[in-house]
Amino acid sequence: MLGRSRGFVQRWAYAYRDGGIQAIARLPYPGKPARVRGELMERLKARIDAGPLAQDKVCSLRGKDLQRILAEEMGIKYSLQAVYNLLHRMGYSCLAPRPRHEYQDLEAQKKFSQQQAPFLSAAFATQLSYAAGSAAAISWTKRGSASRGP
Repeated sequence: MLGRSRGFVQRWAYAYRDGGIQAIARLPYPGKPARVRGELMERLKARIDAGPLAQDKVCSLRGKDLQRILAEEMGIKYSLQAVYNLLHRMGYSCLAPRPRHEYQDLEAQKKFSQQQAPFLSAAFATQLSYAAGSAAAISWTKRGSASRGP
């Protein structure tokens, strides 16, 4: 009726009889302790928050870069997935906006998008679809692969 063997049910019943509900309650499995914890985790957080150094030769730190930093600076080998899991446990997110160049001119970009780029606007795309009419729905096929209907 329980979907378990007789021996399993007997061991369970004896454990309950001898130790009460605490004896049969599921205990948490602790698992393997993390290799990066305590002072080492604080060092890694400080390194990440400081951003990339000149020796990193990148503009923003990625998982591969942190994998290399862990191996070279802290002497711990981690797989890439383990690095991402570690970042998640530390409260970091892999989704971040792309960095902006320091000489980027936001006013020039706004002017370009409003005045000089009519092909990028939604209104132009609508006009184009009306001008194309039914020709926009035509598709080309190889000879012999088209439908041979009545």
